[in-house]
Amino acid sequence: MAEFKDVIYTRDRMCNIYYSNDNCRCLGCPMVRVQDSIGLNCSTCILEYPGRSEDAIMDWGKRHPVKTILDEFKKNYPNAPLRTDGTPYPCPEHLGYKASTSCGSCVSCWDRPMEVAKND
Repeated sequence: MAEFKDVIYTRDRMCNIYYSNDNCRCLGCPMVRVQDSIGLNCSTCILEYPGRSEDAIMDWGKRHPVKTILDEFKKNYPNAPLRTDGTPYPCPEHLGYKASTSCGSCVSCWDRPMEVAKND
């Protein structure tokens, strides 16, 4: 069983991708299959069948991992030298990302999700 906060975070990521006002049907969302098999809307389905809902949500999360600043950097600069802790030498803030609220750990700073770290 996953941590509650992880399930909610993953569900929110999933909803941000699939949500549609079209008859409350979120095309492609794995929760639609759970809903259809039970005949309930998403919120009720999660409340009444938390195990099945969690399985669908966390399975989706495994297949769609969170992209971090480090993932994006390594994709764009695959040959960049890294420190012994696996992080690049420049600070993400110097590359245009939002400053970390807990500066001091390069690993935790580089491991932040892209959607949180983007400077809009």
